Amino acid sequence: MSLLKHGLATWIRVTAACVTGIAFLAAPLAAPAASREIAQAATQTPVAKQVGVVKSIDGNALTLTTDSGADVAVQVVSNAKMVRVAPGQTDLKSAAPIQLSDVHAGDRILVRGQPSSDGKSFVAVGVIAMSRSDVEAKHQSDRED
Repeated sequence: MSLLKHGLATWIRVTAACVTGIAFLAAPLAAPAASREIAQAATQTPVAKQVGVVKSIDGNALTLTTDSGADVAVQVVSNAKMVRVAPGQTDLKSAAPIQLSDVHAGDRILVRGQPSSDGKSFVAVGVIAMSRSDVEAKHQSDRED
């Protein structure tokens, strides 16, 4: 299990850096002058991340149980970038775009966005998901090895 957590932690750092870098590099190029200022301000605001397992989903809101055991209320914005990856995948080249309706309780996710000041809620602009069944299959494969 520690190998999976280590692999997931490495995957999270790599994918978050790729997604953040791509989004922030592309936004100013495609935006008009006024929007560039907004995009530049957004790049100066630190993007936070939360990682854990989806506890429940209700519309565009979900409850995430983080790896530290805390529950965080996550509001996913309508234009959030959402992808599904396989456990062990280290980049987003082959990530499949998904909708929030494709995410289910038990799935493991990384959300990017802005936390509230109390840290109990989060507005997500990006979601990287791994399905529960894929994670369980990876665990089983690791145990057999």
